Amino acid sequence: MLSEMPRAIIRFSLNRDNGSITTQVKNLLDRSGFTWGGTASYEATAISEARLSSVIDQIVNLMPNDRSVEIDHLWVFMDRADSASAGSGST
Repeated sequence: MLSEMPRAIIRFSLNRDNGSITTQVKNLLDRSGFTWGGTASYEATAISEARLSSVIDQIVNLMPNDRSVEIDHLWVFMDRADSASAGSGST
């Protein structure tokens, strides 16, 4: 049986940040139900597609208009945690 909500992993890196924007991103992820997984990655074990989309939008909008801080990378992975066993053919 598939879980109702997929899981998501976000990993990010910012260029030229003094820590201010990184802290804001971390706080946003914490408030959004993500937990730190190490190496700048955060995981939410149950998040809707709409909520994840909103979180990504908010991260992008935290970047200053003057481009003094820019996203180096923003990786987003989403799946159903139990999807690997769903296609195994077992009953």
